[in-house]
Amino acid sequence: VAHHPIHSGGPHVTSQALVRRLKPLLVANGVIAYLNGHDHNFQHIVADRVHFLTCGSGSQSRQTQAVEGTRFVSAEVGFMRCELTHSKIGVEFITADGRTLHKAELA
Repeated sequence: VAHHPIHSGGPHVTSQALVRRLKPLLVANGVIAYLNGHDHNFQHIVADRVHFLTCGSGSQSRQTQAVEGTRFVSAEVGFMRCELTHSKIGVEFITADGRTLHKAELA
C-alpha cells in the first residue's frame, strides 16, 4: 500500500521512476497487488502479473483513461472494498451511492 501510483491513466500518469525502482521488487517477490490513492479516480491495471489498484476518489474525482493493462477505469466518487482471506484477495470498486462498478478476484 502506498500513496503514489506506479501505473496510471490519471492526471499523475505512470511514474517512470517507480517503474524502474519499485516495480522490479514487486515482481521479483511475487507481490499480487499494489494499492494506492493520489489519482482521484478508480483504476485496476495489471502489468507483469501485479494488480495495480488506484482508489483516490473518496471526496473528489478526476478524469482518467485506459492505458496498457487496464481492466477497469472510472472517474466516479466512491471507495474500494478489499476482502483478504487465506485463499483469495477480492476487490470491489463501489460508488458513493453504493453501486458496485467493478469486482475482481486477484490471482
